[in-house]
Amino acid sequence: MLRAKDDREHPYFIILDEMNLSHVERYFSDFLSAMESGEPVPVHAEGDPLPTSSGDEVPSQIKIPPNVFVIGTVNVDETTYMFSPKVLDRANVIEFRVENEDLESYFDNRNGSGTGSQSIPAAPEGVAEEFLKLSLSARGIEGHEPLEDPPDREEIRNTLLCFFEILKKSGFEFAYRTADEVLRYARVSYALTKNEEEDGDAENEWDVEAVLDHQILQKLLPKLHGSRRRIEPTLVALAKLCEGKDLTEAQKAFENNSSAVVDYTANIEESDEDQRFPKSLRKLKEMIQTVRRDQFVSFIQ
Repeated sequence: MLRAKDDREHPYFIILDEMNLSHVERYFSDFLSAMESGEPVPVHAEGDPLPTSSGDEVPSQIKIPPNVFVIGTVNVDETTYMFSPKVLDRANVIEFRVENEDLESYFDNRNGSGTGSQSIPAAPEGVAEEFLKLSLSARGIEGHEPLEDPPDREEIRNTLLCFFEILKKSGFEFAYRTADEVLRYARVSYALTKNEEEDGDAENEWDVEAVLDHQILQKLLPKLHGSRRRIEPTLVALAKLCEGKDLTEAQKAFENNSSAVVDYTANIEESDEDQRFPKSLRKLKEMIQTVRRDQFVSFIQ
């Protein structure tokens, strides 16, 4: 953080590997609070800066520089702890899956030393600086032109309102921070698409439904957990929204002894690519299958 404070032209990343081996809310609480309040993070209780062996001086507190980014990896087993809503509200949860083709590629690319022979190429010159510039604009940091809203803001608004109506029925409603971060994600995605089009190398057109699909999966679903009695109607209702059904049709899952829940078939072998939000729908179907089998489910399994 001290290095980032003195080098505002480049991004700095804090990587927390297996960050849930301990309760994140305990060891990271000061940092989480400072992310929102803008107040300094307390570092030590001494009044004067403390010298280090490298010649640096560590102050008793430090504000999080705007060019610092935090990434954490998570493993889920009996030795780890699940995240609280306070942590999830401040993050995008990205689930990495190993598919058949991934494992086949791994075996095909193993070399004699027993490791994969593929390497990650270095990013082109200037990518880090452009990443930081885009991030500062997205957050409205003073001195950087704010990003414009995408043309589909009304569709984003209406979609979030529909999901809010379903989630609040079982106590998983989101607040202003989540809505604001979904809009920020959309602005960044739209800006990147426009830049690619202007450079003449756009691979994909702006797709508001793909953007919403990512944010439903990364921001709205990760807090879902509970017993079958409590959460199955919510999962089915959300799945219906992801299929493209309207809010009225989705809300039928909450009727007493709802046939909408009983008759819902969560077949993850079926292709969901023609549905409105296919990635989120696949995850919801997996959760429905799990809660029917085990009587309990959480997003991170």
